[in-house]
Amino acid sequence: MKVKVVIPWREDASRKPGFDWLVKYYEHRLGAGSVHVSPSPPGPFNRSAAINAGVRQFPDHKIVISDADCFICNHGLKRAIDEVDDTEMVIPHNRFVPGNYRQKQWLLNKDPTEPVRANWWKKRRQRRCAQSGIWVVTYDFFMAGPMDERFIGWGCEDTEFLRRRKTRRFNGPLYHIWHKRPSKRQFRRNKRLSRDIRAGRK
Repeated sequence: MKVKVVIPWREDASRKPGFDWLVKYYEHRLGAGSVHVSPSPPGPFNRSAAINAGVRQFPDHKIVISDADCFICNHGLKRAIDEVDDTEMVIPHNRFVPGNYRQKQWLLNKDPTEPVRANWWKKRRQRRCAQSGIWVVTYDFFMAGPMDERFIGWGCEDTEFLRRRKTRRFNGPLYHIWHKRPSKRQFRRNKRLSRDIRAGRK
């Protein structure tokens, strides 16, 4: 089965250098043309709509859904792609590693074709899991219950999706590339929407 990387995206000067590095990271590992950049529709950023639209274009594919600011170790990416099937989604990380500005500059000076090691930025590793970052799915699994596009801006769209889909996690770090903090103006609205969905009111 063919593989495609879908990255939800809206132009952002703070994120662009890391995004450019990430595209090269994926193209080296999965081949030229493996990355599909899926833009958010007009209005507030809608990650769900961008992901749904991107995945919809690639039937009969395994799909790496990747935020524009995250990456994982080589073996974790390969294992997730090899093992994912139509029964569940693979989340190939269980430790969040938030890079700072200095580490971002170190990364941007590093060749994206070099192996990514599990011991990078070890002192910044957290015990918590990231809800999103990188997901690996098949087209059929994802489209059987895509993301809810009523969530806009930052927050809750990933937890709502994970709550109703079967997942499996792998051990390993999720590296986050530093950027300016996004607006959380819609977070309270999204949290209410998530609560209403769980209660069956929406």
